[in-house]
Amino acid sequence: MLIAPLNSVQYLDEPNFTQDMKLHANMTTAKTIVVKTEETTQPQEIEGEVAGETGSKSQAKVDVEEEEISTPRGNDILSGRGAGVQTHPGNMHFRKIIQANKETYIMADASEKKRIILSLAKELKSYGRFLKQNSREFWVKIDFDEVKKKVGQALRENATMIRKQMKEDKANMKLHANMTTAKTIVVKTEETTQPQEIEGEVAGETGSKSQAKV
Repeated sequence: MLIAPLNSVQYLDEPNFTQDMKLHANMTTAKTIVVKTEETTQPQEIEGEVAGETGSKSQAKVDVEEEEISTPRGNDILSGRGAGVQTHPGNMHFRKIIQANKETYIMADASEKKRIILSLAKELKSYGRFLKQNSREFWVKIDFDEVKKKVGQALRENATMIRKQMKEDKANMKLHANMTTAKTIVVKTEETTQPQEIEGEVAGETGSKSQAKV
């Protein structure tokens, strides 16, 4: 067994050695923290993406089940064109209500028109659902703002022509009233003057007879 001479042995500097050990330990700890952080956050991100996709699919499924309607009811009010829509019972009722209130709406001021639209929209919505077709050709409900818009458009349809007709009817009624009044005056005049003429004739005949007798 060889023993090295004392003068050939190199001693470690204790302060430098302790500092190097601490630095190494800190670097190892920092590396471990970074690795653990990456390992824990990555699965969370993936889990969040999966959960987001699942939530979107679930929400889309719920929307389809709640909103899409394949066959409307008889009292539903449908948006669209064509004979099928126009002759639908709900649409016929809709037109009947609109027609009954159209003249009142046309002659009303701005604030009163808003009140009429709101009132009719609530009444018709309680009668049946307002539906329109989507891109998948299913019927879906429309919101209340769209209902009010549909009611307002229906009330304003042909408003200019109706307003003109209403004025003409009013003028004709006034003319008819004036003619009726004038006719009544003439008849009364004839009724009051004719007996006077007859009375004169009778008086003339009586005078002649009295003169003849004398």
